[in-house]
Amino acid sequence: MALTTTIQVNIEAQLSKALDLLGTPTTHSIPLIVSLNKALANGTGVLMSDTVFADRRPLTTGQSEDLDLAGTLLNSYGDAAIFAKVRLLYIKSADDNTVDLTVFGDAASVPFLNTAATTSTIKPGGFILLYNPTGFTVTPTTADIVQVANGAGNSTYDILIIGTSV
Repeated sequence: MALTTTIQVNIEAQLSKALDLLGTPTTHSIPLIVSLNKALANGTGVLMSDTVFADRRPLTTGQSEDLDLAGTLLNSYGDAAIFAKVRLLYIKSADDNTVDLTVFGDAASVPFLNTAATTSTIKPGGFILLYNPTGFTVTPTTADIVQVANGAGNSTYDILIIGTSV
């Protein structure tokens, strides 16, 4: 099996303000554009990936789950998705969720935010996108968990993890 990935992020904003130049109102606009376009070839080196996990996952009230990147995830074909490095992590809370999701914070979390105990909150409709060309290191049993915890209400979230097996 081969994996090729294209990561494209495009953010466009328009900052406008009405100016009164010589008695004639005009609108002056400044475009603000941020673009990212990265390609990951099949493999395990820098700017490469060979492992992917993607899923839409429901959580009931107060439920949390630990996704074990070093052993228990299955990809879309039913094959084990075992990660040694994570190049990209995307987690999106469904637009119609009524409660926040809390991600990370398990004692054995992959250190996306520098320490395992650090958490981040995703509001309904919000998302987190983390990208590291050399990869976040996954260490079996001590730094291999992506934890997602739910508040008081049912929620759904999408997750995409792209990385390498070695």
